[in-house]
Amino acid sequence: EQAAIEKERIAEQQRLEEKNRQDQRLLEEKLALEERRRHEEEIRLQELRRQEEERRREEQEEQRLYEQRSYEEQQFQARVRDYQEEERLVRERAEERQRLAVEESMQQAARDAKLEKGQEDARESERKALERATQERILANEEAEK
Repeated sequence: EQAAIEKERIAEQQRLEEKNRQDQRLLEEKLALEERRRHEEEIRLQELRRQEEERRREEQEEQRLYEQRSYEEQQFQARVRDYQEEERLVRERAEERQRLAVEESMQQAARDAKLEKGQEDARESERKALERATQERILANEEAEK
């Protein structure tokens, strides 16, 4: 009977050791599975961070390009305004030169007309003076003949 109890105790101890080994194996498998999941989650998070960083860089690049295009458009508009202002000034100067030329031409025409009128008046005065002188000579000759 003692041998049977000893045999039973040894068998029970072996079952417990086997169960402990199985439990240990299950625990190790669970830990390995958990480690794989944690590693996969870390890889997934790294990929998400990488994608987020890439998206942020793309947005920054889009913003930079937008700002560059905006700056270039502003520069173009400024050049257009400068060109239009220059055209306006050139046009105003040309109009002013034309106005001054017309004014000068009119003043010259007025001076020429005055000069011509003065010359006509002088010729008329000279003609009248010659007429008077001629009349006086005729009268003087007539008186001398009498």
